[in-house]
Amino acid sequence: MPASAHKTRKIGVALGSGGARGWAHLGVLSRLRELGVPIHCIAGTSIGSIIGAVYATNRLDTLHELATQLDWRRVARLFLEVNLPRSGLLSGKNVMSLLKDIIPARQFSDLSLPLR
Repeated sequence: MPASAHKTRKIGVALGSGGARGWAHLGVLSRLRELGVPIHCIAGTSIGSIIGAVYATNRLDTLHELATQLDWRRVARLFLEVNLPRSGLLSGKNVMSLLKDIIPARQFSDLSLPLR
């Protein structure tokens, strides 16, 4: 392949779901960054979308630090908010509060790279 054709290539990353397994995305994205691999767009579902949003706001180190501090008790406090009167058992308020702290962008246009 000619060198000029290689320069026009762009890299997109798709991050999947999987709860705790999704945390592996942190290591992959960190390693790609260490290797100098440019990521031009990112997509994700479930935990992958959260990690993608964090990456797109250049806050991967913050999330990595948080992940290393988590234990089962903290995870339980974060996610297990029983709320019987509503339509669902979990309200998600703790998770939303955490995400607002980690991801400062409020609009897709605020991100440093496209996220879908």
